[in-house]
Amino acid sequence: MRKKETERNSYECPFCDKEHSIQVLQYDASGLVKNLKVQYTKTVYYCNIEQEEFTPDFMIDKNLAAAREAYQKQNK
Repeated sequence: MRKKETERNSYECPFCDKEHSIQVLQYDASGLVKNLKVQYTKTVYYCNIEQEEFTPDFMIDKNLAAAREAYQKQNK
């Protein structure tokens, strides 16, 4: 999956230190869970001004849950 914009939020960007419209992007990613490679959908924020991705704390938790869920599906 290519990076796909799912929504926009007003958020204080840690790169440019301004509150502005931030893209919410989703794309396929891979990671290790219990030493097994899994594919999951990763969600990140994107600053158009600095052209940088970032992941707020609550989004990290969401991504970890998606990776764990992918692991569980893969190892039934």
